Amino acid sequence: DNPHIHGYFETFAKEPAIRSSIRKGFGAGNGHYSLKKLDERYPLEYLAYCIKENRYTNRGVPQIELDKAIEFDRKVKEEMAIKKKNRMTLLDKIIEHYNYEDPLSRPGTVNRIIDDVILYTLENRTLVREFAMVSICQTLALRYVEHYACVLSANISKQMNKSRE
Repeated sequence: DNPHIHGYFETFAKEPAIRSSIRKGFGAGNGHYSLKKLDERYPLEYLAYCIKENRYTNRGVPQIELDKAIEFDRKVKEEMAIKKKNRMTLLDKIIEHYNYEDPLSRPGTVNRIIDDVILYTLENRTLVREFAMVSICQTLALRYVEHYACVLSANISKQMNKSRE
């Protein structure tokens, strides 16, 4: 969606000369580029950011500095994955569980889903919120139980007709 590049270079040129050169090649302002003078040589976090997708060209940065940046990037990605997993909702966790199971052992009935949600809630010591658990069971049933869409449609219709009375 946003094709762009990041670069790190060292120069003795003054900032106005660098900006002038960039404007001639790419255009003016933050719409085309941004430039920042860094406080340190081979800044670990920035180098890691520059090489994060493992697609980079290097001219002059020592391999030892790149190796440090690659290791830093690996650790950051690992930490992000752990944080993401911890942020997963109960629904996400159960769906992930089903996705790793043998497809033949996935739930086929509403009762199996209810049992799975209750068991998962007990085993993982998550907060019991009945309304949320019902919503999770409905979402899973819509995804994994054949013809549940018809049941859900009928239930919604009843609710809507009740509110018109």
